[in-house]
Amino acid sequence: MAHFVYALVEGASVRYIGYSASLKRRRRFHAWKYPCCRMLILGAYATREIGLDRERWWIKRLYEAGHPLRNIRDGGAGGVVGQKRSYLTRSRMSAGQKGRICSAATRIKLSEAAKRQFASWEMRARVSAALRDHPVLPKTRIKMSAAKIGRRHSEKHRANISAATKGKSKPWSQARWTAQERRQNGKAAKS
Repeated sequence: MAHFVYALVEGASVRYIGYSASLKRRRRFHAWKYPCCRMLILGAYATREIGLDRERWWIKRLYEAGHPLRNIRDGGAGGVVGQKRSYLTRSRMSAGQKGRICSAATRIKLSEAAKRQFASWEMRARVSAALRDHPVLPKTRIKMSAAKIGRRHSEKHRANISAATKGKSKPWSQARWTAQERRQNGKAAKS
């Protein structure tokens, strides 16, 4: 994997020196944030340490040459990966974001939008009918069966499931009984 050092150039002056192991993603980010700058690759290196060292070297040389760099640091930090923030800083950041990203009104709107995403009953019936026409192949059934062997729940777990679901089952409607009979008759006819 290559480690790149690059420059963002605007006109005749260098504005920023950076390091990246994922040049494609970094190029997209800079194209969005600094559309007036073009990216110039200064070097590709075998290891991260060498890349970060060369980034420091380029920043130092270009500062000395008088280029108006936007770099905040002297380079070689490798971004915020591994940066440690104090508990106080993290708690301030958390307090600043609470209620800001998703207010109660926004949550209600998101909930309504999510409810509208479910397919109508007619659509579900059409999908169900289409899937019924495509039976599972015998070799696929064998694979599915083999995958489930040894994956049984313990007696205690099954007892907990049984206790949790007792009294919750709804009585079957006439349409459900009819559909069940149709499935049973279809299986008997295929056998």
